[in-house]
Amino acid sequence: MDKISRTFLKKSTKNILQPTLRLCFNRRDGRRAPTGSKPAALRTRRRALTLPLLDRRSDRKGCPSTQSESPLFSKLPFELREQIWKECVGGEMLHIDWSDRRMHGLACQTPEDPRWSIDHSCWRSRQHEQRFLESRGLIALLLTCRRVYSEAIGVLYSDNLFDFSASYLCLLHLPNFLIPRRLDAVSQVHFIWHLPHGPPNVARSREHSHYDKTWIGIWTNLSLLKGLRYLRVELDIMPVQARYWAQLEDEVWEPIKKVTIPQVFELVLPFPENPGGKVAKELPCRITRTHESLN
Repeated sequence: MDKISRTFLKKSTKNILQPTLRLCFNRRDGRRAPTGSKPAALRTRRRALTLPLLDRRSDRKGCPSTQSESPLFSKLPFELREQIWKECVGGEMLHIDWSDRRMHGLACQTPEDPRWSIDHSCWRSRQHEQRFLESRGLIALLLTCRRVYSEAIGVLYSDNLFDFSASYLCLLHLPNFLIPRRLDAVSQVHFIWHLPHGPPNVARSREHSHYDKTWIGIWTNLSLLKGLRYLRVELDIMPVQARYWAQLEDEVWEPIKKVTIPQVFELVLPFPENPGGKVAKELPCRITRTHESLN
């Protein structure tokens, strides 16, 4: 596929695929959903978007055509088509946000910007919401027909990096946003986790607050992503609380032990190691510390 064709596929049509990725628009009044609000439940579709493809054309309701008249399917083997799907809908960083109880995404406009946070240039401008309306390329190809969708939808999840820095709470409700097979296809996740209230309490002897449940729930959901190969989590804490995080390391890290699937798992911490800590050495990840001392 030539460069002009790829550009057309990435920049044409609309980027709305609500039944799967649930890419949605913000509310017209500009207000965001409350932080603790639950996402809208996944709707049950009358007809599945992805169905087993038949070996011949079928007139049965709900069965997709094999598109045998198309040279794309009749002349190219699946291996070459898969490379086309990866070229058109893969290889991007997708910024994920949450508003009006739904998740939506924005393909990174400035991948050369090294900042992994909401300070990334895609978010700095007040026009970023308009960019959601204008950035439509990734889904265009999937909207052409159901056979293309069935073959290429997995690439959207498996070959893109999902950045949840703008709304890490999406991870808490991820099973409500995506059907199981899409969850299993997600392979790359990154986010900066803003934790303003100090170390969460994960001890079973005490009642957990919503803050504590969020900490435990996000790590639990990450541990359930069967296809996850790359995970990078950076904690963002108040500097005055660094000492408390260091003191409570052994307790706080317990939920992370369950995240064993990623081949590459990096945890970035803004406080020094607790000399007497034991659990950090048992974690299934590489720990990078941005501060060597509490001074």
